[in-house]
Amino acid sequence: MNTFKSKNKLLIVAVTITLLFVSIALSVVPVTNALNTPSLSSDTGPVGDIITVSGGGISAGGSVSVYWNNVSNATKLASATASETSGTYSVNITIPESNTGMHNIIVSDDTDGVNAVAVFTVAPKSTSTSVDAIVIFSVVAGIIVVGFAGEFLIKKAGIPIFIFLILAGIVLGPGLNIFPRESLLSTLAIFATLTLLMVLFHAGLGLKTQSVLAIGGRVFIQTIIYTLVSTVLLGLLGFFVLKWEFLQSFIFAAIIGGEITAAVIVPLSSSMKLKEKTVAFLTMESAISSVFSVVIFATLINIYITGESNFLSAISGIAMQFSVGIVVGLILSIAWVYILHRFQKHKFTHVLTIGFILATYSITTNLGGNGILAVLVFGIIFGNYHLVNKVLKTKINIDKLQQQLIVFYEEIAFLLETLFFVSLGLIFVIEPSLLLAGIMFTVVLLMTRFGAVGVSTFKSDLAKEKNIITFMCALGLTPATLAILTVSYGIPLADTIVNVVTYVIIFTNIVTAVWSTYYLRKKKQAKKELIEQKEILVENKFG
Repeated sequence: MNTFKSKNKLLIVAVTITLLFVSIALSVVPVTNALNTPSLSSDTGPVGDIITVSGGGISAGGSVSVYWNNVSNATKLASATASETSGTYSVNITIPESNTGMHNIIVSDDTDGVNAVAVFTVAPKSTSTSVDAIVIFSVVAGIIVVGFAGEFLIKKAGIPIFIFLILAGIVLGPGLNIFPRESLLSTLAIFATLTLLMVLFHAGLGLKTQSVLAIGGRVFIQTIIYTLVSTVLLGLLGFFVLKWEFLQSFIFAAIIGGEITAAVIVPLSSSMKLKEKTVAFLTMESAISSVFSVVIFATLINIYITGESNFLSAISGIAMQFSVGIVVGLILSIAWVYILHRFQKHKFTHVLTIGFILATYSITTNLGGNGILAVLVFGIIFGNYHLVNKVLKTKINIDKLQQQLIVFYEEIAFLLETLFFVSLGLIFVIEPSLLLAGIMFTVVLLMTRFGAVGVSTFKSDLAKEKNIITFMCALGLTPATLAILTVSYGIPLADTIVNVVTYVIIFTNIVTAVWSTYYLRKKKQAKKELIEQKEILVENKFG
């Protein structure tokens, strides 16, 4: 019995001593895997907010990393080192671009990889208040007034208002940041395409078929030479001088190579009272050059995305786009002439025609054709519907409605152009380092255009108008649209391309403005001298 009690006493002493040593050891060895749930200075807010993430429970002097939604290098937001004494940490993070809703902020102990999670709710960015709405409406109203006033500048001095609209956009966007750039990029390409369609349809309405047929061949020669030569030269300059990647350089070149914009050329040539053939030449060139630019751009983008190049396929693709665009445009325009003839007394035919224009673009594009060319053909046939009567031997009469539509679409085109060029300024990023590049590309375009015009107008009535055609070189809607599309395609040079294209648009518009001002003053002076000569002759005759 005594022996049993002695053994129990020894066991109790042994357990006590063991527990004593364990407690001493635990007090010396730091506790691991005890990372606390992180604390957030705010658990909700919009993208771009800066919040503080803090916590404890890590080794003294240890480090943690903060991640967004999952643990990877791509989602790492920040790192922090714990206090040497308390094992606590505190770090500021910026909420990254994310969808609205709940997201995980993950704090990971860099020593043992233990994670702790806190939930953060991304709230929508504050929507416009009544004050914001007033600002927006006031700015838009001011832009429209400026655009309206610009019509007088074009008529009196030949100065394209679009230069001032782009500059106004730069002030409102990069300057005052009233309209954030990021919110516009996703929608501006669609808006630009819509503007281009309305402008080309209106341009087609004013073209006479006789003039189009008379200069059609020379326009194609002009466009092919100007587009191909300028694209090659610009692409090589980007590659060798600016050290851009080869394919990206030629994607940029395809955007501005050989293009002139109907948005400037059509109203300006009309206000300058140029000859009908010259106006038709420039209008046709603006439409066809846009088609060439779009097709070449799409071909190079496809090569960039797929990594494959098939130039025979590219050539056949261009031929298909042209043929399908022309055929579908003809068929749908004739059909719409018949429909309007039957329903011209009904209301809202003007608005319904907009729907049919958009349908023409969509149907043609889905059939593998060029929707832009189809809309131009649509406008030409609609504006010359008497030709349909002659060919099909019908008795359609929509003269009154046709005149109403011309006025209606002129105003629609004006409104869209005005807002678009301001939007182009809004997404512009001021980079003085690219200014010289913009000047260099503009000079190359002018030199190439001068040679192309010389060839296309050789031994024709248009040869006398060679200087006028050369300096009507303003770029606009198509290059702006394609430049914006490079952002959505993820081209690494996209931001640079958008900026350089904007510079070239501004510079080419300035060249056109200066030349048109000089031409109008020269024309006015010649008219004044002619009147004076007539007065002298009258005085001599009856004096």
